[in-house]
Amino acid sequence: MTSGKAINTAHIVLAVIFAAGLAVGTFFDEPIARAVYAPDSVFAYIMTVLGQYIFFASFGIFAGALCRQAAVCKTVSPKKRVFCCVFCGYLTVSTSTIGAAAVMHYECLGALFPGVDFSFFFLLIFGLLTMFPLFFVGYAAGKKEYDPELKNTLIRILLFITVTALFIGLLKLFFTRPRFRVTLLGYGIEGIYPWFRAIGKTPYYEAGIHDFGLVSNEFRSFPSGHSTMSVASIYIFPALAYAISKLKKREWLLFAVGLIYGLAVMLSRMLLGAHYLSDVSAGALIAVGMSFAFTNIKFKRRSR
Repeated sequence: MTSGKAINTAHIVLAVIFAAGLAVGTFFDEPIARAVYAPDSVFAYIMTVLGQYIFFASFGIFAGALCRQAAVCKTVSPKKRVFCCVFCGYLTVSTSTIGAAAVMHYECLGALFPGVDFSFFFLLIFGLLTMFPLFFVGYAAGKKEYDPELKNTLIRILLFITVTALFIGLLKLFFTRPRFRVTLLGYGIEGIYPWFRAIGKTPYYEAGIHDFGLVSNEFRSFPSGHSTMSVASIYIFPALAYAISKLKKREWLLFAVGLIYGLAVMLSRMLLGAHYLSDVSAGALIAVGMSFAFTNIKFKRRSR
């Protein structure tokens, strides 16, 4: 982005807004959830699917651009260049398979196939067909001359995407908050369970799993992983300007598009009763923190 100070200000403003959302949700989660609940919303369903697909699929674009940098680098041996390209391809295949599992989850496209248990082979093929092709897009659109700074930026964005996914996955293991849709169906749950009381295996979790046969995912309301992955677009989308030359100097536009898209996914999760306001706000806060770290590392290295 064109100004480190400006982007820091944008991150601070977003952090304050999402922190306010977390605070408001802490006290008014239930009435807000009831007011916006629309489980049959087609818009919400589409945004939920996109919330997973775009995050994982973007990995392929950056990996492809990094592969292009490895291919044009003349300071290393041909064997090392081939190894780097193969490794980038392997990472993309792995991420595409994981992304396919997320997209085919019962909350996403898997909702169209209730009761179907998708095999690893199916997910591998699905990822290769729907996500892996972006690897070639990144390779074709990547810079044709070797640029050490670009190489480092591409490695960092791939690491940040990976860390974002791992962090939100690990964090959700510590909270067992029932989703709003589960609360509406009863299952022995009376009223909502505040996010700050949902640390560890709550009584509702044990009852839901053992007495009503619910899957553990129905107790992973806090924080919202979809919100983290979609709002992460405020650093993923602008980073496309480094991977794709034609997008250069459009970082702020990409930042704005990423933010609007992230907000739409956050809303979709509430419409479907999958999350409360506090859930999506907390998830967005995590993404803002990741974005702040990524952009500041970029600016510090550029200023050296």
